[in-house]
Amino acid sequence: MKQKLWNSPVIRILSALMALALMVGTLAACHKNQTEEPTKEDVKTIIFPANYYKYFDYKPSEDADAIKELGKDYYTKVTKKGDQLQIEATSAQIRKLIARNNYYCSELQTTFLGAGDGYAITGSDDFKTVEFIVDDKMDESLRDNCIFEVLNIYAMNQLLKGAGDKWSVKVTFINNENGETVKTVNCPADELSLTTEELAAEA
Repeated sequence: MKQKLWNSPVIRILSALMALALMVGTLAACHKNQTEEPTKEDVKTIIFPANYYKYFDYKPSEDADAIKELGKDYYTKVTKKGDQLQIEATSAQIRKLIARNNYYCSELQTTFLGAGDGYAITGSDDFKTVEFIVDDKMDESLRDNCIFEVLNIYAMNQLLKGAGDKWSVKVTFINNENGETVKTVNCPADELSLTTEELAAEA
């Protein structure tokens, strides 16, 4: 008596192999989906506007080069458009850029605090306000560099969160010796400046 075809051991083996091939194909497709380029829906467009570059007095091309050097873990596409910079990035890439900025900011804070007793930098979680406690005894070059770089980071983090040309940072300088407010600067409406003479006058 002839064996029924669908009960044949050969057919059962072939069926098992076909099932295995299907499973491997499915896993490969899943892996491909995990590693392929992000879809348009995943990518956000961020603008670093002209007023940002005018205030901090440098060029979009400098940011473009710096971001590209970080590698594609940090951006999808970077394009200079006139006096602006356009960054296309996923939410994960944006978080990485902000985290990198925050790490650099913490390094600046460590340097600032290490310059003398009582010195401090504190800021808001939305990066819209920052306060410096300082006095006329701090090295002027160190002071000015830390203030400029921290303010730049606060502005940049706002831009990465989508502020566009509406970014703003309120900067308050407080004298370390008497706790008095030396001056408040609203950027970008006001010029960022603090002199040793201003600090000494409030001592």
